[in-house]
Amino acid sequence: MGGSVDWMCIEKADSVHVYAGRNPFTTSDAPTLYMTTTEIYATLDEAAALLDTTTPAKDRHFNSTLSRDILDSCILYDVALPTLDHPRNYIGVKWCALEVSTRFKSRDFCLLDCSDDFVWSGRRGWARVFHSIELDSCHDMQQCLNLVRGMSLWSRQRSQARCTWHSSTDNRGTVLDWANDLSVIRRIKALMDLNAQFQRHRLTRATFMDVHDVVASSACATVRFLHFDP
Repeated sequence: MGGSVDWMCIEKADSVHVYAGRNPFTTSDAPTLYMTTTEIYATLDEAAALLDTTTPAKDRHFNSTLSRDILDSCILYDVALPTLDHPRNYIGVKWCALEVSTRFKSRDFCLLDCSDDFVWSGRRGWARVFHSIELDSCHDMQQCLNLVRGMSLWSRQRSQARCTWHSSTDNRGTVLDWANDLSVIRRIKALMDLNAQFQRHRLTRATFMDVHDVVASSACATVRFLHFDP
C-alpha cells in the first residue's frame, strides 16, 4: 500500500478486507499489525456521532453494538472534553477488558483515548486513536480478576466514507499466533455491521410524514405497497 509495512490479506467478508503485516519496529516474526478497510454509506458527521464514546452511556452503546468482544469498560478520567469550536475533540483515559479466546485468558488495557477532526490532502476526516499507558491508579488485575494486562495501539480512521481500523498489539502472556489472528478477525468483522448501524441511526433521526399529510390512495394513479422488517 505504499508504506513501510508489507500487508497481506488474511480475510475477506463482503466489503470488509482484513490485512496482517509485520511490525518494522519489533524483532518478532509474528504479525502484530492488523488493518481492515470497508466502505460505509454515511456522512462524516454520522460516523463521528455513531462512534462517539465520550460518556458512559455512549461507551456502553458502542460496546454493545460494534465491540461485542469487550467484556467491560470504564471511563477513568476526562482530560479534554468537546467544545463549541471543537465539537468532536476528546481526550480521556479508559480501561477495558477484552475477550481474546475461550482457550486463553482475557486481556485488559489502560488506554489514552483521543478523537478529533482532521484534513489530509484537502479531504476531511475524523479519527479516534487508542494508545496504552501506565497509571498507578489502574494497576494490574491478573491476581484479582485473572486478566492479563495487554499493550495496544488502535486507531479508527461523505455520502460514502472509507473506514480504516488499524491495530498494533502486544497481548503478553501465552497467546498463539492463530488465536491472536482469530481474536482480531472477530473484532474487525464488527465493521460489517457498520452500514446497518448507520442506517438505523439515520432512521431514528429522520422525520416521517403523518398519515394525514400523505395523499389519499384514491387520488393516486398508481399505488404500491411496501413492507420491511425493522
